[in-house]
Amino acid sequence: MGMRLNVVAPTDDETSVKVVLVMQPLLLTVGQVAQVLNFSRSKVYELINLGDLPVLRFGKSVRVRVSALERWLDLQEEQAAASQLRKVA
Repeated sequence: MGMRLNVVAPTDDETSVKVVLVMQPLLLTVGQVAQVLNFSRSKVYELINLGDLPVLRFGKSVRVRVSALERWLDLQEEQAAASQLRKVA
């Protein structure tokens, strides 16, 4: 799991800063990706089989890096914006 530190500033009635260690998974299952994207599992597998969504395979297990999913989403957004610009031009 990846780790991230969250620093919480004190409130008016507190005098100390709180540091919270948050554990985040580095890899997601297909089901988790489907949940995050609000897609069906079959749609996620379709994206994987088309080569659109990068995955890691461990035997029969398929996992998606959280960072790869974020990059993929950014790319989808950029492509949608470029498509909109072409329609306007």
